[in-house]
Amino acid sequence: MKEITITSRIGSKRYKGVCYYSKKDVDKTITIVGETFLDELSKRDKEKNNLYISYTGKYYELENKICGRTLGYLRVNENNEYIVIKKKYPIALLLLLLVFLLVGSVYAITKDYKTIPINNTGNSNIANIVTTSEMKEMRIVISSYIECNQEKMKNMNMRNLNDDRYMRYVFYNNDNVIYDSYLIESGRTIQEDNLKEKLEKGEYTVKCKVESYDLDKKIMGYHFVETVLSVK
Repeated sequence: MKEITITSRIGSKRYKGVCYYSKKDVDKTITIVGETFLDELSKRDKEKNNLYISYTGKYYELENKICGRTLGYLRVNENNEYIVIKKKYPIALLLLLLVFLLVGSVYAITKDYKTIPINNTGNSNIANIVTTSEMKEMRIVISSYIECNQEKMKNMNMRNLNDDRYMRYVFYNNDNVIYDSYLIESGRTIQEDNLKEKLEKGEYTVKCKVESYDLDKKIMGYHFVETVLSVK
């Protein structure tokens, strides 16, 4: 438990009966030792807090970092140490911010993807299905072992067996996107396609994000699978 006792009662401003300095009254070389809303604690409550302020016989909550609007600075001692006094944001403002975040998230998920081109590689021939993942809302078909040179993949066997949507396959090597199929129309098969970047020889276990889009090219959902790239 750490108590910071404030003996100084000087400052150009007052908040909740506490004297403090405004932002313009302090320089940039001060040392911050904590932040507070100046919420008063009872003697019983202060025993539960690991860190608190003692000021003229009253006790206040003290935190290392809190979210709020900075009012000013409470001087602790002669060593240029100060506590930041903050004011809580109005609940209405926080609720409004939450609404904006929710709306932004929904928009990011449902926004129009009409700028994504349709893949014109491959044909509609029946492929040898190596791996099939059956899901409730979409069917995923992709080879579990794809051979390729440093630039082009073969025997990919990526098919769109869904009548009501486009499919998109995005390959990740670690966090780098090395392939993007763009939109694959229903009934089409992609057997061969080019990588976005050259790979050194070897075998790579890559993560594939499989996205489905409705016929208006709006994203409906996605699923992750793994496949092996054998670069020769």
